[in-house]
Parts: sequence; C-alpha cells; structure tokens
Amino acid sequence: MEGMDSDVSISIKVEERGPIIIFYLGGTLEIMNSLQLEKLIEDYLQKSYKHFIFHLGAVSHLSSSGIRVFVTTMRLLNDIEGKMIICELSPIVHRMFVAIELMEIFEMAEKLDDAVQVIHDFIEEKTKK
Repeated sequence: MEGMDSDVSISIKVEERGPIIIFYLGGTLEIMNSLQLEKLIEDYLQKSYKHFIFHLGAVSHLSSSGIRVFVTTMRLLNDIEGKMIICELSPIVHRMFVAIELMEIFEMAEKLDDAVQVIHDFIEEKTKK
C-alpha cells in the first residue's frame, strides 16, 4: 500500500492489485479534499489503469462533491471500457446511498473480495471478445 494523505479530515490509501486500483477511503470526503482524490484518480488513469474499487468502510461523511468524484470517475471509466465498484460502505454512507438512491447508479459490492472478483470476471470476459 502507498502513503497516507496528510490531511486529517480524509485518509486515502491506495493498493495496486494487478490491473485493479483499490482506494481505501476514511474520514470525511467533501469539497475541500475531494480534489486530492480526483488528482490520485487522474494519476492512475494516466498510468493506463482503468479498473477502480472504492472501499468506503471508514468514511464518516460524504458530501455532494465526494459523490461527484464517483460519478465523474464512473463516466470516465465507462468511456474507456473500464470498471468501477464501490464496496464495504460504512453504515452512515450506506444509509445515505439508500436515501438518495445511489445504490442503483453505482455498481456495489458488500465485500472487497467480491468487488475484485467481479472486475477479474469483467476483464476475462473482455479478453474473450
């Protein structure tokens, strides 16, 4: 895993697992720090990664700016035939996703291992074509 972000309001750990980038997020994702996450995403896109998992198990607050990062990333990855999955939502974020009907917009997985398997299956299916 790579470094921890110095901003105390959000923590971002990144794991490269083969062709998949896993972002472990914690704390508060809001307008002031969503740019940090966007920059990391851009860096990995420029390195030709196109399969991302966002692990939200330690997120305590998610603003509309944080949601925008996920929507933008999903669109970018769809355009390049990539895949994005959000997994292991914290209870508070899960309630928010249900309340504002985001569960239908994003591909979700209960467990990280499930998300990884879905992406591996997606990659395998793409290589068969």
